[in-house]
Amino acid sequence: MPEWIKRAERVKLTERRREFAYEGHVVDGRSMWGFSFPVDEDGNPIGHHGSAIDPAALDNWSKCLSGEVDGQRVVDLGIVTDEWLVTEPGVIRCDGCGAEVVLGMVMTNTCTACTHCGLPEDDAVHTSFVHHDYAQCGADYNSSGQRLAPREQWGWDTGESVSDILMADWPVGVSREEWSGEDADY
Repeated sequence: MPEWIKRAERVKLTERRREFAYEGHVVDGRSMWGFSFPVDEDGNPIGHHGSAIDPAALDNWSKCLSGEVDGQRVVDLGIVTDEWLVTEPGVIRCDGCGAEVVLGMVMTNTCTACTHCGLPEDDAVHTSFVHHDYAQCGADYNSSGQRLAPREQWGWDTGESVSDILMADWPVGVSREEWSGEDADY
């Protein structure tokens, strides 16, 4: 069994935003036409996902606080907080080549790592301009970190092809029905 670097875990994410609506465009307390700004715990505007705040957004923020944007009155609806749970996938050390493997899929997680530094292809660290060379060592794992049989052995007992099996996979933390669209309400 490979070494666990990080076990999968459920994490609560929180998003806060302050909403403003043009007068007459509020339904059930929600803006149907207006502005929405991400804010911190104290209600101060922040950039999206840690980025710098766009100057145009700050200009709109100031106008909204004044109660008027482009000659039209806006209503401050206050801060809206959304919370949800997500599953952060586990990470193991491949027992074939020693690279890190992110276990983000339920059935099949293939070791694809940089042949120079050993980091996985989808690692956020790879945002630098350093040349990375990705190769598969051939090891597949399920979401429990168990190494799977070689792909040439897959489906011999069921008549499935490797592509059939891979297409039936879905991300950890998402129901199979949600992933396939079977429980969609549209």
